[in-house]
Amino acid sequence: MHPQDSLISSSSFYFVHTPSLLARKIYLYPVCLGDYSYRPGYCLTRSHFDNILVLLVLDGSLTLSQSGQTSTVFSGMAALLDCREPHHYETPGGCRILWMHFDGILAKNYYTAILSSLFRYLSLSHIPVNTVRNP
Repeated sequence: MHPQDSLISSSSFYFVHTPSLLARKIYLYPVCLGDYSYRPGYCLTRSHFDNILVLLVLDGSLTLSQSGQTSTVFSGMAALLDCREPHHYETPGGCRILWMHFDGILAKNYYTAILSSLFRYLSLSHIPVNTVRNP
């Protein structure tokens, strides 16, 4: 589907996922995910959205605010937000992101575990990548 917002490029798209009853009971699952190009000036403020958001900035920058902290996430960086808490993000200059909202019985536990061992905002260049080679 395509978002209907003048500050989101018409080339942007998203998918909504409806998990099975079993998945809702025991798994971590995507709720919706997309590839958005935000035009300069885009902003979003929510008091509550019932899941966790992980995003990767592909181009430009996105300023995120939550729990009294504000940070700017630049191209090549990822961010994690607990959307159950009030949050805000904006892009004065525009940006392109890949994003996914996820939920599940253990979603909050995953969020807490990730934050306790990493940071809420991180650069992918600082994460070791294991490569698998075909024989």
